[in-house]
Amino acid sequence: MAADYYVNNVTSTVQMMDLEMLLSPELARRITAMVLEEIDRKRAYEQRSESDRRIDQGAQRNRDDRRTA
Repeated sequence: MAADYYVNNVTSTVQMMDLEMLLSPELARRITAMVLEEIDRKRAYEQRSESDRRIDQGAQRNRDDRRTA
């Protein structure tokens, strides 16, 4: 279904489609796999960041302990 819209002097044709028809099972699997990979990447990054923070905090405590000793 197409419709023409006129905004000021711009003309555009908008096409509407049934997205369920476009999303094949294979495409749904590929999108799901990509989303899951991105979630795994973000989790791994957060875990590395947390590990780095713990190391930094431990190093800071060691420096503070040496100064007060």
